Amino acid sequence: MGIIYDKINHSQQFYMGHVDGDILSMAISNSGIYVATGDTGKRPRVHIWNSQNGQAIKVLPVFHRRGVAHIAFSQDGHRMVTIGHDVNHTHCVWYSASGKWTDAVIQATHEGSRNKTLCVSFIASGDYQLVSGGVNHVNFWTLNGSYLHCTKGLFGRKGKEQPIMSIATLGRKVVTGTVSGHFYVWEDNVVGRALKAHDESVNTIRAHERGFISCGKEGTIKLWDAYVNPVKAFDCNDFTPKPHVSSVRAVDYDPIRSCLVVGTKSSEVYEICEVTGNVSIFTEGHYKDQLHGLDPHPTNENYFATSGDDCTIRIWDMHTKRMLRKVTVDTMVRAIAWSPDGSMIGAGMGGNVGRGRQKKDGAYVVVSTDSMSVIHQARDSREYISDAKFSPDGKSFGIGSFDNKVYLYDITKDFALRAKCEKHHSYITHFDFSDDSTYLQSNCGGYELQFFSVIDGENVHSASITKDVDWSSFTCTLGWAIQAIWPEYVDGVEIHSCHRSNNQKYVATSDDAGRIKVFRYPCLQKGVSLWRGSVLNSLVFVFRAALY
Repeated sequence: MGIIYDKINHSQQFYMGHVDGDILSMAISNSGIYVATGDTGKRPRVHIWNSQNGQAIKVLPVFHRRGVAHIAFSQDGHRMVTIGHDVNHTHCVWYSASGKWTDAVIQATHEGSRNKTLCVSFIASGDYQLVSGGVNHVNFWTLNGSYLHCTKGLFGRKGKEQPIMSIATLGRKVVTGTVSGHFYVWEDNVVGRALKAHDESVNTIRAHERGFISCGKEGTIKLWDAYVNPVKAFDCNDFTPKPHVSSVRAVDYDPIRSCLVVGTKSSEVYEICEVTGNVSIFTEGHYKDQLHGLDPHPTNENYFATSGDDCTIRIWDMHTKRMLRKVTVDTMVRAIAWSPDGSMIGAGMGGNVGRGRQKKDGAYVVVSTDSMSVIHQARDSREYISDAKFSPDGKSFGIGSFDNKVYLYDITKDFALRAKCEKHHSYITHFDFSDDSTYLQSNCGGYELQFFSVIDGENVHSASITKDVDWSSFTCTLGWAIQAIWPEYVDGVEIHSCHRSNNQKYVATSDDAGRIKVFRYPCLQKGVSLWRGSVLNSLVFVFRAALY
């Protein structure tokens, strides 16, 4: 989805037009009115929409294959170039006679380099109208009607053939940023000047009416005049709050207010005053791989906690829409739970995103919510943890593991291991404690529903013993009281999470199609949902309802 952020009201609007693939590229016209976004897929689309209200303007005809890797508007706003994710990185120039993009048509196309293309920009004046660069190449393009001609850029004696990470143009001046941290200033199609700009790769360059702004992987933001001489520098490692990862990935400039806005690899967005150097943060959040951990505060309906594959645990305020506190641990975290009094958060560690085992798969940590410091940690499992819960009486802490077991710890004895629940034949997906903290119900990847004693972990062989048990929470996706949340003839993998409201009147589910459904609790009659909606275009891992 495309996101429009309102700085004054600290609110967001969304463009939800991309339904078939993730957004891979984005560009905004110089007027600031039009946004172009390109997605992924076998037949990817480019969407033009309004930056003020998120309204769709036009979806361009399908041209590229596999994905739209890069987009750039021309300086006058009448042309746009898109680059495909196909093997030839095909360039396509689009033209809008009105400049309002409702009449957009293809003007010219040409195959690019077989080496990966990483950046592209229009040139306002001179012999060339377009420049693109990437792995070990820079190409200058001449646009004449429907004819697009490529002239290879020459690194010569002053440059070195290497990946070109970013491009910016001012008038006829072309500046490229390299993986080595150098600027190459081009004269015609040859490197005319090389200078060291950053200690690491130049991730992005932005041109404005008075010069250039560049951002490096090491976290520095530098301002340059129109002759590419340094003017001022900022280091995001000195910002408060400091970014989780200092690498800067995007930058823009407001010439009226003399302010910069920068976005980091770890999802922080800052505003910097060029004159005073004052820094303020707009937004921050999780940024890496997947987000699984989510739990609302047990007593304050405005607070909730999250954890992710970026190895952070964060506490948020829904009322102010801001993060309150966070702590960084040394392994991804996919399961978290508040203690009944809200003084602690227990977190199960580990995960799998196809890059092998994690450092502490199977470990858990307990964090003080006041200081966000780790007050206890241990490891009894060697497979990653998928769920975590505190018992309602506050005396037990449980974690469900991919080794098919639920581990129960005695909080009154410094989290000593009390018992293991070992009846499941597949990895644990969810579990819940009973109201009186006597029983535990659990689900696994084999679609089993099992019951255990919290005291010793013994399996309850007769499920009828628990038929009148009241459950403190209901996050299991398989259970007698929620049997009708499943539609007819659907594989059990569809529903990923389930949560009963604290007033025990409703139960909500989320699935791998991005749908959220709300039912009355208990839910015994199939096909009867109070509300359903599609909030995302992809799988929803976990859902929690903060209803009191």
